[in-house]
Amino acid sequence: MGERVNFGETYGDAWDTYIKRYHEGIEPKIGMWPGDQWGREADWRLIFDELILAHVPIGARRFLEIGPGSGKYTAMLLDAYPEATIRAVDVSAAYLDVLRERLAGPVAVGRVVPDLVDADHGGLLRRLRTVDWVDRVDCVCAFDSLVHVDLQYMMGYLLTAAEVLRIGGVLAIMVADATSAAGFEKLVRDVRRVWPFQGRICQKFEWVGPDILANILSRLGFEERLHRSHGATLHVVASLREHVKLSW
Repeated sequence: MGERVNFGETYGDAWDTYIKRYHEGIEPKIGMWPGDQWGREADWRLIFDELILAHVPIGARRFLEIGPGSGKYTAMLLDAYPEATIRAVDVSAAYLDVLRERLAGPVAVGRVVPDLVDADHGGLLRRLRTVDWVDRVDCVCAFDSLVHVDLQYMMGYLLTAAEVLRIGGVLAIMVADATSAAGFEKLVRDVRRVWPFQGRICQKFEWVGPDILANILSRLGFEERLHRSHGATLHVVASLREHVKLSW
């Protein structure tokens, strides 16, 4: 059944542990940066085109990227949107260190702003308010990250997106789709691997259904543009039609 890893107590612990194991040579090193072993560059380009280029104007200036990891999609944003600043937020301090190394130039000139998400649920929103990004963000995006967080935790990011996006701004995300054929197969297959952790933090998908997500986004003031299953993930693009004020 493989090695039983202690991933710690939080999402941040889990990814800090992964980076530590990567540097120690325990995790596979495929490509130049941690995380490159999951997927292929050609597929990443297709995902970027579908979620971002097809929906976000080239003149976009403010991006909030949730869970950039080592920054492969961050680099694509920088190349495609030459006027943009990307606020790259992550729960993993170790992954943010990798991002700073990979994108040292853009970080140095302020085009990429790494930001650690902590236990203060409203901290990120307050920091964005401080730099006058509320109601002014062009795109909030999450590529490989939200597939790993449960719906309650994800809701915090969705609420933040609904507040910081401008009207017409774009939410582009990938979530784990339990209802697709590939998602259902993975849900069955992963029981054997995940069961021994008995609810402790481990590397696994946190599943959601498309109807649940569509309902939540509508209540938050979004209008869907794209809603498509892609293997075990659901690709969703939505634009903000109105600001819905909620107390959270």
